[in-house]
Amino acid sequence: MKKLVALSVFVAAIAVLTASCGNDGPVAAGSSDGESAGQLAPGEEIQRLWVGPQLVDCVGEAPQKCMQIRRSVDGEIEWFYDSIDGFTHEAGTSYVLDVAVSTVDNPPADASSLRYRLVEIVESTTVSATAELEGTSWTLLGFRDGDLFDPVLAEAPATITFSDGQASGTAGCNNFSGSYTVDGDTLVSSPLASTLKECESPRMDQERRFLTVLESVETASLGFDGTLVLAPSSGPTLVFAPASAAN
Repeated sequence: MKKLVALSVFVAAIAVLTASCGNDGPVAAGSSDGESAGQLAPGEEIQRLWVGPQLVDCVGEAPQKCMQIRRSVDGEIEWFYDSIDGFTHEAGTSYVLDVAVSTVDNPPADASSLRYRLVEIVESTTVSATAELEGTSWTLLGFRDGDLFDPVLAEAPATITFSDGQASGTAGCNNFSGSYTVDGDTLVSSPLASTLKECESPRMDQERRFLTVLESVETASLGFDGTLVLAPSSGPTLVFAPASAAN
């Protein structure tokens, strides 16, 4: 009887050992072919990226859409020109990602020298731009057109507030108002009415530019850093900060 029990224990131990040797552990979310945080390919290292909820216009070898990232919680915002294998960015969602980074040997002249591979989506959060649109007073920071950013004149601040279907503010010289509707991130406004005061040329030039872009806006989105971006279908966008943050 003792020999039978000992043999049974030995067989069970062999079975457990065999099962554990045949299991390399779970594959991290979004990884492929058994690659995981614990199974890096030669030359790979893990980096954590904080990814903003919106893609932005950027210019690399050609105009394109870029993610906005930070490489630490409070790091500088960067435009991310590369792609991440295994990851698809969903507009309106911010992410914390663990990625495996490796060097590409002899990349083409117009390609990145780094390869990024998704290891794990550590966190994802849905961010609604229009949830913060109303009830906040926004101050214009400037006009963004691709890589170019034209700041607002310090002596001619422009503001806008959205409330109960009415948009109003100052364009730098005159006050303006108009109605709007919101559907998701789509913003539709009526023609704007404004007062007719005349100001010196730089202020009036900026005001005309501001109102022209504002009347053609089609979308509203929150930037990575909490800014509000009002964008027409093409051309410069308007970048705002909450009034308290801009002051």
